[in-house]
Amino acid sequence: MFPRPALLISLVICFALAFVGFQKEIKTLIPSDPRALSSTSTSHLRDVLPTESTAVITSVSPVIITTKNSDELISSISIEDEFDRINNKLDMIHDLLEVQVQNHKFGNFTSSVTLVENTVRESELIFNNVQNNNSNSPSMKRALECLRQTKPELPDLSYPKDAFQHFQEIHQRLDKWAQHADHKPHHAADYEGPWIENTWISHFQKELQSKNNSLSDVFGPYIPIFIPWTDIWVGSRYKYPKDLVLEIMKEDLLREDVMYITVNQNDDGFVGRCSEFSDLQSKYHITVLSAGGYGHVPIPLLKQPEPSLSKVPPSEREHTISYVGSKKNAPENMRQIMISQGNHYYKGKEWRNVMAQSKFQLCPRGFGRTSYHIQETLQMGLIPIQVYLDQPWLPYENLMKNISYSVTVEKLPELVLELSKMSDSQISKTEHEIEQLRNDYFSFEGAMKQIGKFMLGVDDTDSGELVCQVLPDNSRGSGNTVINSCSRRKKLR
Repeated sequence: MFPRPALLISLVICFALAFVGFQKEIKTLIPSDPRALSSTSTSHLRDVLPTESTAVITSVSPVIITTKNSDELISSISIEDEFDRINNKLDMIHDLLEVQVQNHKFGNFTSSVTLVENTVRESELIFNNVQNNNSNSPSMKRALECLRQTKPELPDLSYPKDAFQHFQEIHQRLDKWAQHADHKPHHAADYEGPWIENTWISHFQKELQSKNNSLSDVFGPYIPIFIPWTDIWVGSRYKYPKDLVLEIMKEDLLREDVMYITVNQNDDGFVGRCSEFSDLQSKYHITVLSAGGYGHVPIPLLKQPEPSLSKVPPSEREHTISYVGSKKNAPENMRQIMISQGNHYYKGKEWRNVMAQSKFQLCPRGFGRTSYHIQETLQMGLIPIQVYLDQPWLPYENLMKNISYSVTVEKLPELVLELSKMSDSQISKTEHEIEQLRNDYFSFEGAMKQIGKFMLGVDDTDSGELVCQVLPDNSRGSGNTVINSCSRRKKLR
């Protein structure tokens, strides 16, 4: 059994050796670039100490370290300088212990251990503050890349430190037009809602509550705007009410250095044929997820869900390609031209049965760049062909390439000829794939999941299937949309 002085000498030597290793180890653990700090685990700081040393350190009374809050700390100090200071402190501790061992002075042994614990805690504190700061300041990269397709001169933006307060102020001032518990969605196409705008608001309001009002944990770099635009627009006789326009146009409501996001299903988009809203879209950085055909990100245009059809095998179906629906509701007589090309056409109550007897379903655009019929077709487990004028409008662009078709009315006959040669087995395989994707993409719940992934995604591997694109030149693609001043009611063209 060792005498007491020998035991103390052994412990001190162990500490000295441990701290030499700890000093070398922490210099390898601490990245030279502060931006890499978030990927460094704070637990490594204690892992580098041997078990014996940790046992002694944890027996010492904790040293309370006071500091500023994380936002102030990160903004007021240089992280590299802080870690240089900690490394210098480790050098000092090593030298102190070495002197104590050489001179057999063990009276200050406990204070040396406390100094070590203090240093470890400081290191952990800085790591935690950097990590917290990073979590509160989501990456703006993808959001900027998305909007720069439309606004190439868009400068770099930073996430606002008062994000939640700014979000609250916007919605307090727009509360008159918000979606409250007694909100009644508009009626259209034999459906009374809820529509995708209503679902976006109710779903993500609940998500925000579940995350303790941490906006960045739900919306990433965006500040959401929860207003049922289309309900208001329809309810005000297809224009925005003057008092809403005047309030949202006030200079102190939105900011030019913030990235906003909203969902809209209007054929005319967020703008809604309102010159003031067109100015807002140009001035502020509002990423519009559009179901109707005018925005930065196409999303599904949904109404009531259609159940999967009980289909006969493709080889037994009566029609290769059919269209069920109205001859009207599209500009430039597009639907009439499409029907005149000889494709099977039906309008009546048995439209679902006709679809079940068809291998491919024509889904021409309507007033806007898309139509409800695309999502109805996909929900039924059938293959849609979108017919468009100026550009297609399909959500999940990369996904849809494998399960749908898009074509202009002029080139439709060529596609019909090509599809008539497709094997029945290939048609069945594609329909099966559509059925597998139904709930995750072609339902309200699936669309909300994809919107959530889009907002939080840092790169293409975790951002879902929604795709950004350039904002179209005009709202409906027919070249004759009239834009009015909603506050002055003066016509502009």
